[in-house]
Amino acid sequence: MSCNLRFSTPPLIAWAVVSLCLLVSPLQAQSLHITLLNGDCDGDNEVTLSDFGIVVSAMGSVPGDPNWDPRADLDGDGEVTLFDVGIVVRNFGQVGAEPFDPTLPRLPAPNEGYHVCGVIRLQEWYGGAVSIRLEAFREDAPEQIVYYADFSVEGEDFFSLYLPDAGLWRITAQIQPPNSGQFLAMSVPHYRQYSPGDSIRVLAVQPAGAELFSNLSGPIPIVIHVVDYDEVSITNADRDVRLTNKVRETMNHLDVHWRIRHGGGMIDDRPAFSRYLRYADYHPPALDPGEFSRTVQLECTVYDRSPIASRRDEPVSLTITLTILDVPTIHSIVGRGVSGGTTYPSLFASGLRREETVYYNWVVDAPATLPWYLRYVEWLQMPWRGRFRGEPPWRLFDTFPISPDEEHRRVVVEVRATFAFPYPDPWLGFQNTKTRSRAITFRLFTHDEMCDFSRGISSIAHWDPPNWFDARPGHWGAVIPRFNEMDPNLDGGYVVYYAPRPPSRPGTDITDTTVGILDWSGYWAPYGLQHSEQYRGRVYLFGSSLKARIESGGAVRRYGLWADGIDAVANTVAHELAERDLFLASWGGFDSAHIGSYLFHPFRRPYDEDMDGVCDSWEHLHRSLGFGKDDPYAVERWWLYGKDATGREVCTVLDHEMYAQLFGEWNGYLVGSLDEQDWSEGGRQDY
Repeated sequence: MSCNLRFSTPPLIAWAVVSLCLLVSPLQAQSLHITLLNGDCDGDNEVTLSDFGIVVSAMGSVPGDPNWDPRADLDGDGEVTLFDVGIVVRNFGQVGAEPFDPTLPRLPAPNEGYHVCGVIRLQEWYGGAVSIRLEAFREDAPEQIVYYADFSVEGEDFFSLYLPDAGLWRITAQIQPPNSGQFLAMSVPHYRQYSPGDSIRVLAVQPAGAELFSNLSGPIPIVIHVVDYDEVSITNADRDVRLTNKVRETMNHLDVHWRIRHGGGMIDDRPAFSRYLRYADYHPPALDPGEFSRTVQLECTVYDRSPIASRRDEPVSLTITLTILDVPTIHSIVGRGVSGGTTYPSLFASGLRREETVYYNWVVDAPATLPWYLRYVEWLQMPWRGRFRGEPPWRLFDTFPISPDEEHRRVVVEVRATFAFPYPDPWLGFQNTKTRSRAITFRLFTHDEMCDFSRGISSIAHWDPPNWFDARPGHWGAVIPRFNEMDPNLDGGYVVYYAPRPPSRPGTDITDTTVGILDWSGYWAPYGLQHSEQYRGRVYLFGSSLKARIESGGAVRRYGLWADGIDAVANTVAHELAERDLFLASWGGFDSAHIGSYLFHPFRRPYDEDMDGVCDSWEHLHRSLGFGKDDPYAVERWWLYGKDATGREVCTVLDHEMYAQLFGEWNGYLVGSLDEQDWSEGGRQDY
C-alpha cells in the first residue's frame, strides 16, 4: 500500500513502510490534556479585531490608570503589555467550541463509574485560580444528558471525572460563568469503548474432580480460579481508525454466588480473595441412619458487576460434585516451600542465593473421629525423593533439596490414607486416595535462580537482576517479546538492563514511579564512561517501580492500558523498545556519526527544528502523515482533534515520547497474551 494517503488510512500501514514494526494507539487512551486558548477579551468565544482593540486601548496600563481594562490583562500579571498583544495575535481567528444544546438536561457528574482524568491548562495565565466547568456529552447513547463538574484551575491543574459509562464522549471545558471572557471554550473527544470479549473463565482448583470427603472433619475448602478479559477499543477524532486490545476485569467486580444444587449442607463464601482465586467453605450434612454416602452438587455462578455496562459478561456457572461419606477421609494436602529456615506458601525452585537450598514440606490433614483412627499414610507419587518427619502414620514429608534449575511446571502428589476401626475386628478399615497438583514457580524479587549480574551494570551500581530477567524456559525473559534483544554496538550486548530504582536526574520528568527509560545519550553509563557510544541506546527497567505496580494489582500508565504482573513488564519493554525503534528510524544510530557528541543533535537546531527528538529529515520524509519539522505536535493534534486542529498550544507532550506511547502501549503488546506462559508466583499458572 502507498504511504501517501492522509487521514483515511490507519497510521500502521504507512509506518510499516519504514519498518517501525509496531502498531499505534490513540493518545487519549487514558488521560486528556485540555488547554483553554487565551485572548477572548469580550467574551464572545472568538478572538477577533474587537479583542485586539480592547488590548490596544489599554496598552501600558496598570490598575488605577484611566485606560485600565482588566479584560485586556490576558496573562494575569497586573499589566497590559506586548505579551498580552502577542496572545491575541497568536490566537487571532480562533473560535471556541460550540456549547451543547442548552435545552438538554444537565446533571452533576456521578461519584463513581467510568473514570476519565487529565490536565486542564490555562494558556499563558499567571494570575489566580479560575473556575472552570467541564461538560460531558455521550454522542452514542440514546439518553441525551449532559454531565458537568466544576474545578478551580490555577495555571494548570489535574482533574478527575466520573461518567456513567464508557463510550463516544465529547468533553468541553469553559470558564465560569459562561461568556465571562478571556478563555475560549475547548472541546476534546474521548472515544473509548468496551465489550465483554471472551467469556469469564472459571476453573475448579480444589476439589478438582469427584472426590470423597468425610462429614466428620469440618468444613471442606473450595477454591476456584476466575479470570475475565474484556475488549477495549479507541476511535480517533476522525473516527476512521479503530484500535483494540484487552483489559482484565478486577476481582472486586466479579461476584461469586454459591448454591447447593443437590445433597444439602451449607456453603459460605469467604470474602478474602487473591489476584485470581476465590474461596468458599462447604459444611457437609449429617447422613441419615443407614446412609453410607451422598452425592453433593455445588454450583458457583460468577456475575460481572462492572460499573461500565458495555463490558459486562453474561454470568458463567461451574458445578462441583462431591461424595460425602460417614467415615474419615483425607481432608487436605498442603505443600510449602522452605528456604533459609523460612516457610513460604508457594513452591519455587530457588533460594535467596543460588547456592542456598530449597526443599518442600508436604502435610496430609486426615483427621479421624473416634472410634476411627488414622493408621498410616502412603506417599504413592512424589516428584522428588525425600524423608518422613515425625512418627507414624507419616503425615509429614520433606523432600531432599531441589535444584535451582528445576523446570517450572505443575507437579502431582498422590497420597493414600488408611483408617482403622478398632472393633469388632481391629483390621477393619477404610482407604482414601487423593491427588493434588502444585505449580513450581519463580519468586519475582526475593529469590534468585541464576545470580547473573551482567544486565545490572549502570551508573547507579552493579545489581543482580531479579528472576524475571532470566532467559531460561519458564521465566519472563524467555517469553516476553524482545526482552533479550542484542545489539553488538552495546557493551554487554543486551538492549534491556536492570536497575533497582530510577536514577535521579534534576530537570527531567523521571520520578520514583518511572518503570523504564531509553537512555539514548548514555547518560546512565557506568562511572567515568558517561555518554560513551557503547552505552547509548540502552533500555533500563526499574525494579522498585515495577514491583510496586505488580504488587498493587496493576496501574494505568498515563496513556496506556491497565496492566500488572507479566503484562506490566511486557508492556514496559514494548514501550521503551518502540521509542528506541523510532529513534533509530529517525537518526540512523546512536553513534556520534548520527547524533553527534555531547551536546547531541536531538533537541538542537538546525538538526531538530521543533526540538522534539525526531530528526528533521525523517519528519520531512513522512510529512504526508502529519509530521513536520516545525511542529512537534502534528500527529498528536491530528489524533485528538482531527483535521480542524486548533494549534500546538493544545498539546503538552513532545512527539518522541508520544510516539512511543502510541506504538508501545496499545497494540505493541496484547494484554493477557502471555498468561499461559507465566510461571511467576501469583501468575496464571500458579493456582
